[in-house]
Amino acid sequence: MHCKKTLVALAMLALLFSGAVGQGSDSSEGAEIDVSLTALGATFPFPIYSEFIFFYQGVRPNVEITYTPTGSGTGKTAITEGVPEPDFIGSDSLLKDSNYENAAAIGRTLVMFPMLGGSVVPVVQLNDPVTGEEIDSSDLRLDRYTLLAIFAHQITRWDDPAIVALNPGFSLPAAEISVMTRADSSGTTEIFVEALNSFSEGNTALWPYGVFSSWPEALVQSYGAQSAQLKGNFGVLAGLLTVPNSVGYLVLSFVQDAGISYVPLFNRAGALVGAESQYVEPAIANAQYSERNTAVIVDDPDVDAWPIAGLTYIVLDVADRGDRDCEKVEATARYLEWSLVSKQARARAASAGYAVLPPSVRDIFLSGLQNMTCNGEPVVGFVFIDQHDSGVYEAFLAIACLCAVCPIVLFIVVLINKHRSAVKGTGWVFAGLTLLGCLVNFMAVVLFYLVPSNNAICALQPWFVILGFTLLLAPMLAKVFVLWRIASNAAKFRKFSTTPVILFAPTAVLISIQLVVCVLWTSIDMYSSTIEIVNPVLSEVKYVCKSDTIWAWIGLEIGIFSAMMLGGVFLAIMTRNSPFDKHREVKWIGFSMYNLVVFMVIMIPLLAALDVSDSVTYFLICMGLVLPTFCTMCTLYVPLLITILPCCGFVTTSENMSGSGSSSANPNPNSSARNKSATDAPSRSDV
Repeated sequence: MHCKKTLVALAMLALLFSGAVGQGSDSSEGAEIDVSLTALGATFPFPIYSEFIFFYQGVRPNVEITYTPTGSGTGKTAITEGVPEPDFIGSDSLLKDSNYENAAAIGRTLVMFPMLGGSVVPVVQLNDPVTGEEIDSSDLRLDRYTLLAIFAHQITRWDDPAIVALNPGFSLPAAEISVMTRADSSGTTEIFVEALNSFSEGNTALWPYGVFSSWPEALVQSYGAQSAQLKGNFGVLAGLLTVPNSVGYLVLSFVQDAGISYVPLFNRAGALVGAESQYVEPAIANAQYSERNTAVIVDDPDVDAWPIAGLTYIVLDVADRGDRDCEKVEATARYLEWSLVSKQARARAASAGYAVLPPSVRDIFLSGLQNMTCNGEPVVGFVFIDQHDSGVYEAFLAIACLCAVCPIVLFIVVLINKHRSAVKGTGWVFAGLTLLGCLVNFMAVVLFYLVPSNNAICALQPWFVILGFTLLLAPMLAKVFVLWRIASNAAKFRKFSTTPVILFAPTAVLISIQLVVCVLWTSIDMYSSTIEIVNPVLSEVKYVCKSDTIWAWIGLEIGIFSAMMLGGVFLAIMTRNSPFDKHREVKWIGFSMYNLVVFMVIMIPLLAALDVSDSVTYFLICMGLVLPTFCTMCTLYVPLLITILPCCGFVTTSENMSGSGSSSANPNPNSSARNKSATDAPSRSDV
């Protein structure tokens, strides 16, 4: 086992030296290199930066990028004092005032931009004292105090009572702890020590060292005889794999690549958490960013937050000097732009254990890139493509605006004729709610027309669709339920009517449920605006709406609407043969509910699966909104218009049939059973 691990360590060290020679020189073989970029610095993001560079050379083969993982300290020295100046550096360690001042003294203007978030994890090398078998790091448990005390040399043995108490029933060796630390000035060290300093909660007797990026000599000398200082994450990894009873700290991606485990920790909230990207994202989202675009995200109080998390930065010289190579400046900006926005890059970062930046943080960097100039000219800027490049958008916008007038006119007609028996049967509350649902759906088409350049537009899209269809379905479901109860036992429910209160109460309940769903969706994982690269070479981008958990919410909504549909159609079928002429509208309602939900089951997944900025998709979504809504409106209210409008010629007959306010008038007087039913039935004004 130890031999195998040593081989792994040597392989990782070989990777380090290959990265130092030149990353991506092989992948560009056969392509003419126009621009060569040189970068160095942090080892924390080196695994993912290597992948970024490899994939980017498929995007722009004429650009060669070399990134050498020397450590953050070396990178900062190079960009503040070095000659020649690197095109950019990576750093997990924050620049100090002296760094900015030294750079300014030689005409350099430095800006730090957050690139990714990641975890630093404790790793141990232990053997079970009874069986001699290696103990998996993931089986061990540590909390904030014990980890701090180990590196503060307050806990020096693995069988210390504080560690034993966290691992009941666990066989720990009665051995001295060997501590593996970084020998170089390191951003990884700074993130780890920043966390230790926070764990101490101001107790200088426990941790008097503050925050540093290079370990103090006195502290290092206090560690055990087998302890060691090693260069880079690769060096610490090699030490951990070869020295027994040791503990050290590494970037999560190095641990994953080496196929070893890390020690889970109890965080500030007392929860045992892992270090994967989903446990870093809460801290990134909760962080307060300084004017220099930096933030400390260790020891976040969120219950799901990994306590040793940090941001890794790109440091650029944005000074517009006459001696700069504008072609290299532009190539640098375009590469970094691609790294932040590209779907491929973001997906690779997440799969490698890094936390990608939320749009609000990422936009800090993007705006900074857009502001860069060389010789007085912008270096790079996004070209937002025309998302309304087809007449389909304008056509449906016009159709939706015309259709939106219809429910307003219909409701005015209903109010004017509310004294007529036919309108009383339908009910002005029922008409108002359903017509409001139609109006909301037509307005949703207008909302989808807007370019989703901010989160508000994206967040409102599901609200409009969900509430629009709920306003249509809920009153129909409420009314068909009431009519079913009347038809199923007319004598018992003679006085049970479709009054406004009876219709409004269940409608309000269903709408309240949907409001809760919408609020939860918005608060947990808002459907938000993001920028997507269309053409990375030309920096062509567009706005799209994205949500990581959209399919879970779609599944929930399909379930809710399917239940409403099944219940409504069942009740409509049960009432379709009602002996009461005045219940004929049940058939209209049943057909409308079926029509609405079938279209919704098609339209909602389509909304999530396809890009609404595409004209074909926009056409399909608008059809899914306009067609069922317009058909429902016609199905429910055209028969009503035929009945009440004088121009249709039926008003007299209708009024005579119900002028007495009773449904006892029967067109088939020869049927005694029918007459009896009509006599027992409640009046049209009740129904």
